[in-house]
Order: sequence, then structure tokens, then C-alpha cells
Amino acid sequence: MDQSRPFTISFHDNVKYNGSGYWLHTIDAKLRCTKLAKLSSTIPPELDVGRQHTDEELNDIGYIRLEPVVCHFLAAPNAPDGKRFDHTYLSAAEIEKAGLLDRLVKVREKMLHRDFQPKLHATMTKVRSHRFMEDRAKIYELGITVQKCTGRHSIQNGVIIRKDVDRDNRDLTVELTSIANALLETYTPGMKDEFRAKRRLQRPPLTIGADKNNTITSIQANYLEINEGMDGLRKFGHGHVDERDHANMFTVLFLLGNPPPDYHVGNSALLGERTVCPTAPLSALVFSEKRWHAGIALRRYDADTPVSIRYVSPVPIPELPTGTPLVHLSVVAYPSRRMIDVHPQELGYELFTSAGSAYFQSQKKYQEWRMSYYIAHERPW
Repeated sequence: MDQSRPFTISFHDNVKYNGSGYWLHTIDAKLRCTKLAKLSSTIPPELDVGRQHTDEELNDIGYIRLEPVVCHFLAAPNAPDGKRFDHTYLSAAEIEKAGLLDRLVKVREKMLHRDFQPKLHATMTKVRSHRFMEDRAKIYELGITVQKCTGRHSIQNGVIIRKDVDRDNRDLTVELTSIANALLETYTPGMKDEFRAKRRLQRPPLTIGADKNNTITSIQANYLEINEGMDGLRKFGHGHVDERDHANMFTVLFLLGNPPPDYHVGNSALLGERTVCPTAPLSALVFSEKRWHAGIALRRYDADTPVSIRYVSPVPIPELPTGTPLVHLSVVAYPSRRMIDVHPQELGYELFTSAGSAYFQSQKKYQEWRMSYYIAHERPW
């Protein structure tokens, strides 16, 4: 087996395109745990170039370009049809077809406003130490947060919304969870009928925001200055997995940045599955963050870069207001494992007071969550 391709026994034989909608990946059972993680976190230097790759270049290093809406599956012998959905890429054109692009445009404009990120930072500094803020870079959690401690009261109300006087962040959380949930139900096979929809009264998840959201529990906003490089995101700027994610559910990674015209939008790579897509404004990647992944090659085009390998959006990208900062912005809407199967002793008391309703679109949704949680956990532990 080619050790540079840990997720495929034979790239050409066992990663198969069926010609009508999906790729099927297989996993070598011998390459698990530490060894697989080490191989999967390695970024091929050939990917780290500030332009689009040709199909030949990707094929030479064993990668596949993620074409919009083409679903990628993992071979799963125990599944009814022998496969399980793994990831897909959505360009602005697919988001527009789902009727969600105009809403995402407004979210992007709001989050890129020159006053928005400083406001998030100022809110965090009221409750976090200077050292903590330096370690986190410009990374902000919206919604309910998981504290580092374990056991009683380890899940608390998020500081961003709790300190938000004008409720802008609460409204943003509602909108992002609504859009993310709609994309999952539209483009993820089986999503509408599986996971939490059938189990809400058995183990009610702490899904925040929109009334129809039964998947997303957390939102993370990552800001990066144009000339800062991926190191500016600390560990999130390199190959990594997010341990807090639920292994059997999916994350929506929104790409909402505002790069200059002479900049390559960059790429996002799933390192184990060997797939890559552009991190273009108003696009999204649906995947599990338990997979090794990385953002790559956010940089200025070389002067001699041909037009044919520069990124071109499939739909016109609306212009932002004059004075909007030039930054990279990725927003992660994800299901936290701890908040999907949450133990009563882990919850802070605030969630059961009026302060807890700030995380839900309506009082009705909040009351439904409280009641279903009570029913699920009324038996003695």
C-alpha cells in the first residue's frame, strides 16, 4: 500500500466514481489510530500553492477535486446499501439553488462589518484572561460553551450571547443554525430522517438557535488577517481534528471571507480522504470534523499565474460596503458530542433560568427543550 494514501487500499481501484453522483472511499483497517492520524495530518507540499490545481497535479499526489454537490461516501459493510455519507462541497451556486444565498450574503456582510469582530473580542475580554485571548487568536464561540473542567457545571451559557446587550449575536446564531440545518437537510443523504430527529425525547440535544434546527449545537467564527498566514489560527491553521465533534453527525463549514482580487481564495483539504476544494466566499463544506482537515494556500497570486488556474466564482459575488475589512473568515456550525448526549450534572443552572432562553429562536422551542430534557432524565441516576 502507498503509505502516503492512508485511507485508500488502492487509489484507482478502490476509490470509485459511479458516474452519476458519488465517490466511494474504502479504509485499510490496519491503518488506525496513531499511525493513521500521523499520516492523515500530513499536508502534501504540492497542495500549498497559491492557485487552483489542475486535475493532473491532483492525480499525481493521489487527491480528488471536490466537485459541487457530488457526495463522497465511505464503504460501510454494516450499512444497508454498503456505504455511509462522508462529505460534500457546496459552491455559491448550490446554496443559491437551495434558496439560501441571499440570507448567507446578509450574514457575511454582518460578520465582516468593521465593528463586528472587535465587538466579539471586547465581549470575550470581559470574562477571559489576556493569556487566554492570545492563545485563542481571533477565534470566537457563539452560543453555549464547553468549559475545560469536567463533571458538574462544565457546560455553561456562552459569554458572547450572555453579554450581548443588543442581541445581535443571538439573532446571528439563529440565522446561522437555520441556514446550516437547511443545507444539511437538502444536500446530506438521510439527514432529514436520521440522527436526532428520531431521538429527541430519548436524549434531547442542546441544539441552539433556529426552531427547526435539531443538529447544530455550536458555532465558531475564525478570523484571519489577509497577510497573516495560516499560523495565525494556531492549531486550527494546520492539519487537525476537532475532538469535541460528534463522530456520526456533520459540520457545515461556511467560507465567508473578503480576499482582495489579486489573492487566491485558498483550499480546504480533507487529508485522510484525499479531497480538496476552494475556500471561496459564499461556499460551504459539509463533513465530519472528526476527519483530519486543513486550510491551505491563502496567498497572493504570482504575477505570472494564468487566468485558467485562478478561481472564478460560479455566481456573481455581491459587493460589500465600502470600508469592509479584507479578511479571511470561516464559520463552523457543528454538533458538539458533549451537547448531543449531555448529562444533567454537566449543565449550568443558568440554562434553566430566563437567561437560557437567549439561545433559542422562540420561547416555545426553549420550553420544549426543557420539557423533553426533564422527561428524558426524570429517572434516578
